[in-house]
Amino acid sequence: MHFIWSVYAAHMLGYWVTVLGTIAWDVEQCNFLCAKKVMTNMTAWTIPAVALFAWLVPDYSHLSLAHGLWQLPGCVLLTDVLFYYPHRALHSFRSLYALHKAHHRWRRTMGMAALYADPFEHLVVNTTPPLAAALLLHAHPWVVAAWACIASANTVIAHAKEGQHIDHHFHHNKNFGVGLMLCDRLHGTLLAV
Repeated sequence: MHFIWSVYAAHMLGYWVTVLGTIAWDVEQCNFLCAKKVMTNMTAWTIPAVALFAWLVPDYSHLSLAHGLWQLPGCVLLTDVLFYYPHRALHSFRSLYALHKAHHRWRRTMGMAALYADPFEHLVVNTTPPLAAALLLHAHPWVVAAWACIASANTVIAHAKEGQHIDHHFHHNKNFGVGLMLCDRLHGTLLAV
């Protein structure tokens, strides 16, 4: 049971510490309406998703942490693939974009809004890819917690500064991926910065 709370705490820590950093850097990154929606997603949807994940995953804590070190780069690569396709689908079908447009509502991108999303999108696009990557790789519990922290911080940073994902918010048919943008490179949807 403590595994659930370790992963959730790592996610919250990675997300909100990075958000506070973006606010310190630019006070306009703070929006209480946005924070309320994100906290709703994090409590109403992320906790049950992490609990389900913990229930599905066998106990890999007997593996050495050294065994888990290869899994972190694996999580980065696999999350890129698992995020790209559902995110692109949200932009490709009008009925799905109706769900996704909440995420694109902010005229000015801000780190805090990285997880501002409809509950369906939050579960399918934001939460499932990083958890599924760890599940498929049989990740060590500490790797899962580290990945939750790193992925959460990265999504805030990707929404707070110039870069590939900011370009996606202005060119809705480009830069659907995360991290190394491998699927964007493969499918010709990468808009070079």
